[in-house]
Amino acid sequence: SPSRLNAAVGWVLSRREMYGYIEGYRRAAEQLYSVLCAGDESPDYLVFPFAFLWRQHLELALKDIIANGRVLEGKEWGFPRHHKIQPLMREAKPYLVDCGADAESVANVEAGVSELNRVDPGADGFRYPVKKDTFGRSLSDVAAAVTGAETAPCQGIGNGSSPASA
Repeated sequence: SPSRLNAAVGWVLSRREMYGYIEGYRRAAEQLYSVLCAGDESPDYLVFPFAFLWRQHLELALKDIIANGRVLEGKEWGFPRHHKIQPLMREAKPYLVDCGADAESVANVEAGVSELNRVDPGADGFRYPVKKDTFGRSLSDVAAAVTGAETAPCQGIGNGSSPASA
């Protein structure tokens, strides 16, 4: 029913409240993964929103870690305003380690960040068919076939699960 589609977002009252966004992008990516696994839709078209959702989830999660890590250090809450996930991971890593993340999990996230950075360094490849700075073709350096494993390296960040277990 149409009323079921009404979203209650009033709980996101603070500009610091990123959890709803982080969780929303993750859940949407996992739902899309389920649709793709069911075989009802072609990944040829859904790869773009699928990869974008995971990348956006990862970027926001890293920014949230950075912002809260800064507060724990007695600094002002905030995060870098760019979309470059490799530098975001470098800044977030010490906070992850300090808060007890195990080395294997951190290495897994770093590998996912590296792969996403390789495929989409400008954060525009899965959003637009052209690069935002040069207007050249986006994803031009990517193999013709992008597998789900390559586009979802961030599975499980923040909740201990993967789309396969969703």
